[in-house]
Amino acid sequence: HFNMQLAGVYETKSRLLNERMDIESNYQYQPEKLELFKSAYYQAVNSKHFSVACNSFFNLVFTAIEYGHINDIDHELSSFQQLEIPDSIQSDDDDVRLICKGALLFRQGKYQQALDVFSDMDNHLRKNISPQLIANDKSANCLLRYFTLLELNRDADALQELEEAERIESENRYTDAIVLILHLKKEYYSSRGNTALAREYELKYYKTKDEFINSSKLLNVDQQKFLLEVEE
Repeated sequence: HFNMQLAGVYETKSRLLNERMDIESNYQYQPEKLELFKSAYYQAVNSKHFSVACNSFFNLVFTAIEYGHINDIDHELSSFQQLEIPDSIQSDDDDVRLICKGALLFRQGKYQQALDVFSDMDNHLRKNISPQLIANDKSANCLLRYFTLLELNRDADALQELEEAERIESENRYTDAIVLILHLKKEYYSSRGNTALAREYELKYYKTKDEFINSSKLLNVDQQKFLLEVEE
């Protein structure tokens, strides 16, 4: 029972630290990001805390695709395929099975097939969770499709997924996700040579980022205390 509790602690720690690294680095890739999620995943697997293992695996795959490091999680993709998840949990985490399937196709460069899988994920959202978490799942699925559509050079469709993710998170008032989306928009327009829109979203990004930090949602005192206790 203690090991199962510890798995949950590692999963929470990995999310909080990744959130902090994203904001402090302006979403520049750091290898520690994947390592944190890998550690949380294996801690959960070893303690047979399968719901936490699924959450950590989803975070790991999403981060690997987001930062273009899908090649760095081959071992975890193989591990998850072999994981014997109890039916009671598996039925509620079909979306995690699908993200594994989609990630394997993405890894092989089969982007259209990966897109089909990521599109199907909206039909397998987690049950018995809060409306906010459902919205977060839908937004994450939009972003998975966004990254995949970029690989297919379908810019208009990709941008539509980004707009939908922003709409969902704006309604949900989940500032952390909006900060990421504004960063992605800035990067998108910058890479397409649209300096005016890139600058517009850069200003929106920094404004929203500052609001997020000042709202004390980024590692508040209680969270920092929690992380220090975990280190001990």
